[in-house]
Amino acid sequence: MSSNIEFLEKLVSPYFLFKIVKFPLIFKISEIFEIMPAEKVGDAFTTVATPLDEHQYWTTLVVGSHIWMFTRKFVNQPSFNWGHRPTFAGGYAVCYDTNTNQWGEKKEYPPVSQDENVEEVLFVLNGSIYMLLHPNFGSFSVLLMFKWNGHRFEHTQIFQNFETIRLSDSKTRVEAIACDGEMADVTFIVANINGDMHVFKLTSAGAMELLLKVPDDVNNMRGQAVSAALFGGKLFIFFGVHGCGFRWEKNRLIVVDVQNKTAQAVQV
Repeated sequence: MSSNIEFLEKLVSPYFLFKIVKFPLIFKISEIFEIMPAEKVGDAFTTVATPLDEHQYWTTLVVGSHIWMFTRKFVNQPSFNWGHRPTFAGGYAVCYDTNTNQWGEKKEYPPVSQDENVEEVLFVLNGSIYMLLHPNFGSFSVLLMFKWNGHRFEHTQIFQNFETIRLSDSKTRVEAIACDGEMADVTFIVANINGDMHVFKLTSAGAMELLLKVPDDVNNMRGQAVSAALFGGKLFIFFGVHGCGFRWEKNRLIVVDVQNKTAQAVQV
């Protein structure tokens, strides 16, 4: 148990966003797994990002000493009887500097896609923020790639070597998440494809490949990845399961050894 606590202590960022009545504040953690007193070090998000009526959802990424927050607009997907809140639909971004404890100016950016069958994964690699667009239903592939330049998302040609994974049902939903943390210019994406977990490796050289499909006996609950973190050469995948709703498995996870390309189920 102590090793698990040590892992989580190192995993948690010393800064976190605290959301109170829709207003995110910046706090710094001084103790972990005790009473967790927190020191307020920054002004509320509303000092730079107003109004909040349309933008109550954000994607947050940490790059060095900067915390970037991107708005997420609701986009309807009537052809699939679905809807989601992507960043690619346009909006604005704001940045918090942990060195100065100040918010930067709001950066408005245009949409990069208006297609209905598109979903996104935002991740940090080699000190830059990337946005990968992939089909939301029926297949998994790299449709478009963008790199954040501090003002807008610019199109880039990296990760275009990936072969499409097609599903038999064109309306089967596909979701993918990026892991927190990176190692030696490498990061990983976990995609939930037709009830299976696929782990993909991405490098700063622009290559993307399937690392492994988590075996059925490891993912015997047919869990759907909801978050993942890279630490000590291992990818820790936290997941939930569908049933009467969606339940996060708080005491179970899947651990992938990214060097040996193996996976195991762990209960904590």
